[in-house]
Amino acid sequence: MSNFKNLAWINLVFLTVQFLVGWYVDFSNDFPSIFSTNIFLYGGLAFHIVLGLVVGAIGIALLIISLKRKTNVRTALISLVFLGISGVTGLLFMISNFLNNTYSNLMMLFSVLALMSYFYLAIEIEG
Repeated sequence: MSNFKNLAWINLVFLTVQFLVGWYVDFSNDFPSIFSTNIFLYGGLAFHIVLGLVVGAIGIALLIISLKRKTNVRTALISLVFLGISGVTGLLFMISNFLNNTYSNLMMLFSVLALMSYFYLAIEIEG
């Protein structure tokens, strides 16, 4: 298996863990007020955010590698776009003081789409 595929699988695992931690944070309803406290005092939410940054960095690396190899470019780009939209809607959900469920639902939808597209990228036949 190539390093590209290994990196895609690692990103998929990290994204799955991030998705599950996001579920935990959502179901625990332990949301801080973004305007009154340090958000990083909340461990689950902080881990979710930091893991999102790691997944995004790996997604950018996958796109750069696919551009250099001239394979899987479309899938890597679409995956990164889904991931970016999920991250932006997550930030908008935080800015709305965790009250606008539309942002939460969009974050979840694009997270699932990113999971599916990174899974496809990990199993896609190069060529």
